[in-house]
Amino acid sequence: MTIHSFPSYTHTTSPFAAEGLPSDLSEKKVGIIGLGTAGLPLLIEFARKGHRVVGFDLDEDRVKSVNEGESYLEHISANDLSSLLEHRRIEATASFKRITEVDAAIICVPNPLNANGEPDLSYVLKAAEAIAPHMQKGVLIALESTIYPSTTDGELKAALEEGSDMRAGIDFHLAFSTERKDPENPASHFGIVQKHIGGLTPRCLELAVGYYSRVHEVIKHTAKSPTEDN
Repeated sequence: MTIHSFPSYTHTTSPFAAEGLPSDLSEKKVGIIGLGTAGLPLLIEFARKGHRVVGFDLDEDRVKSVNEGESYLEHISANDLSSLLEHRRIEATASFKRITEVDAAIICVPNPLNANGEPDLSYVLKAAEAIAPHMQKGVLIALESTIYPSTTDGELKAALEEGSDMRAGIDFHLAFSTERKDPENPASHFGIVQKHIGGLTPRCLELAVGYYSRVHEVIKHTAKSPTEDN
């Protein structure tokens, strides 16, 4: 089984142009799994676009910092967090039971190399095992951690299905978006970075495009699974 994708084109129209999408995705709650260098900026950007966002992390210090408006990343200011906290747009938690609240969950956990120089999927799979029992039908799960080809529709899909007793593409939606955020590179800021997205089904892809278009002006759909880009 391969990730479904549409012929190559660049998306610059309304994020709600795909047929059948909700008219206003800003009403949907987004979950960010992993509040590191990829996850925390994504949490902030979705909140800036009007979403209520819950950040999930097992690191209690990170959770405490976010909820108190304190930044632990050099390129994120405390003001970025405090203003969103004041408007009750963001919060952080270590309880994955709260996955039941979100309409979309984006996995942004680390993917280090193991002793043999191979990708270590343990963080991704542990995240899947943590969220799977609490997924609601219809939720979108998107993987943004940089991994090797076929992980999304292989190990990740299997872990989510086993833990939730649901079927990807039928009971929940599954997608992949290549990580393209470089905090050291000003040209990589949200809104101008090109995202490559794939979905398990056309509907999975539509939903992923709808959400990611909220924070990226340009999204490119490739004719192959974007997992092959890594």
